[in-house]
Amino acid sequence: MPNSTLNDTNKSGLNVYLQSDNASITQGDSNKIFNFQDFISVPPDQNILVGLTNFEMANTLYNINSGFNTLTISSTSGSHQITLTPKNYNATQMKDELNSKFSGASFLSDTGLSSLVVSFDDQSFKYTFTGNTNFSITECSFDMEIGLENQLPTSSSSSYVCVDTILLGGISSIYVGIKNLGINNLDSRGAVDNTIAKINVKSGLGGYIFYDEPENHYFICNRREINSLHIVLTDDRDRELVLNGGQFSLTLSFHYVYKRNQKILHQYYLKKDDLIVENDKNNKEK
Repeated sequence: MPNSTLNDTNKSGLNVYLQSDNASITQGDSNKIFNFQDFISVPPDQNILVGLTNFEMANTLYNINSGFNTLTISSTSGSHQITLTPKNYNATQMKDELNSKFSGASFLSDTGLSSLVVSFDDQSFKYTFTGNTNFSITECSFDMEIGLENQLPTSSSSSYVCVDTILLGGISSIYVGIKNLGINNLDSRGAVDNTIAKINVKSGLGGYIFYDEPENHYFICNRREINSLHIVLTDDRDRELVLNGGQFSLTLSFHYVYKRNQKILHQYYLKKDDLIVENDKNNKEK
């Protein structure tokens, strides 16, 4: 019997409980494929609705991660790239780490700078880069975190003040996406997106992130058979999360509904007579 007010069929819905460390295929810390022994089948006269009903994971997220931890400086003799150690940094720790990397002999010989120093203004919350000769910051994969977003490459100068304040608080939201169910939501760029829920991160490092659905949000899935689920967790910039050994778990609820016939209100169409004729024609052909 139906087990939800959403379900108007005689076919019972079901919950799917997923634990990331039990995934059939792992394509990254937050990119998991779960294969099922039995199919979830959808009768031809029905649709299936899917919703995320709960989620939990330990907050093991760094604000600087592998793959998003490089910065390149160019000056008179060429360019040099530094790579930060993935971990959590506050404003002072980031400044000290950058200065430590900039003081290295290989960095100075490659760029033609004899000195490059980062300072931090705790009133403006901005970094300033100062060198003994002109330089530019040409690339930075953690530009938003240190206040350099949409400024690269910077103009060539002996001093550069970042336009934006630092953002070292870590990610604010987790986007749970299901790649293989045909979910068509929209993201902030206006593109079709497979995100099923956005989860606010309210706990600090070492705490737990919980999501219990405050309101029923279910989406029509366009699949007739479901034998796997491809789950991907991303941040606000559509980057896959690096969980640093952490795990996540979630519950997806599926419910069946009968398909509805399309309802056409002819009075709202400019060419309603043509539409009525076309609709009658289609009905006769059936």
